[in-house]
Amino acid sequence: MRLIQKIKPWEAVLIIFLVIILVLRKIAGMRILYLNELLAFILFIVLFYLVIIFPFLVTTFMLYKLKNIPHIGTVKYDTSLSKKLLTKSLSFLRAYLPFVILFAIYQILGMGGDLIHMINPYDKDEPLIALDQKLFGFQASVWAQRFINPWLTDILAFIYSLHVILPLIVAIVLYWNKKENQFENYMLGIILVNCIGMLLYFVVPASRPSYHLQYDRPLIGGHIYQEIIGIEDQFKPVTRDAFPSLHVGLSTVVLLFAYKYSKRTFYLLLLPVLLLWFSTIYLRRHYVIDIVAGWMLAIICVYISPKINEWWLRTFR
Repeated sequence: MRLIQKIKPWEAVLIIFLVIILVLRKIAGMRILYLNELLAFILFIVLFYLVIIFPFLVTTFMLYKLKNIPHIGTVKYDTSLSKKLLTKSLSFLRAYLPFVILFAIYQILGMGGDLIHMINPYDKDEPLIALDQKLFGFQASVWAQRFINPWLTDILAFIYSLHVILPLIVAIVLYWNKKENQFENYMLGIILVNCIGMLLYFVVPASRPSYHLQYDRPLIGGHIYQEIIGIEDQFKPVTRDAFPSLHVGLSTVVLLFAYKYSKRTFYLLLLPVLLLWFSTIYLRRHYVIDIVAGWMLAIICVYISPKINEWWLRTFR
């Protein structure tokens, strides 16, 4: 009981989800983990610490020192400074480690083969295409080809890649302003959208529309588009990750929590998020039904995350 009291709800969700993925790998007859990939993950965490945590520590140190300067040329030494910095760094690392773990779990889906296809080999692209046609009367990515322009493609490719950065922005705003309860709700919402979304990949395995629809115009972009898409395709572990759109789901969680907790951040992120939603269609990455599913999943997770946190506190604290 003491251990579970120290675990945060979003950490518990991550642990359960990781166990589920590892069990699915076992069911599929795959190795649970690969040593090389595990070492690469450890290296990634080390680099994450050096790039993100170390600058934060330096900033914290400088601010702390400035507060303890009674006058120019005299600095009061505090013997507890090292301990405070260590505690702060560990707290900061714990707060942002879930983003690294989510990235690692996503990579695990493709270690040694496409786990999604091994568990569910029946792709659902044709039903999704038919559902889009029935509900909306057209295929959005085919309709969007009328807007194709190299500079627009570059801009939207860059915006599309921001789905990794946007969640961090709101997390940093809430963490830096010491809004602990709001930060906990936000992190749980982000984790739930990711985990539930990835589990839905197994239920509705589907790839991007560009693999299945016919287009009159090729998607032409400049150097930015080629670089971003090249990097994404190189490190993308699975292809059956269209339903629901986690680009849309995550950015919706970001927008909704920003609206609840930081209006200034909301208005700052509103246009990039709207463009990101459009980019999923323009870049031929998602069907409209994928986007709708992303919206619905995000709304549900934003609604239930504070309730789960409250229940967790009542039950285990």
